[in-house]
Amino acid sequence: MLREQRLLLAEANNIPFESEECPSIGPCAGTCDKCDREAKYLYEQMKKIPKDERVYPQFEAKIDFSSNNINDEAHRDFDLGMLFPELGI
Repeated sequence: MLREQRLLLAEANNIPFESEECPSIGPCAGTCDKCDREAKYLYEQMKKIPKDERVYPQFEAKIDFSSNNINDEAHRDFDLGMLFPELGI
């Protein structure tokens, strides 16, 4: 899910970016070393773009809480500011 969001962010802002599938065994939470490097690269590239010219695609996260009985809703909307709070968006 986070990999797809990084790809969309790069595309929306014309940032050269290639991403391969995560080498993690099993589902990756998007916080492995590879994913962290990609996020850092995008963060650095976004800082080079004037704030008023940055494009932030709308993302929707679908999170299944049913296995833990935490919440009956199976999804939450969030924005890129949650992924990159340093950008101040």
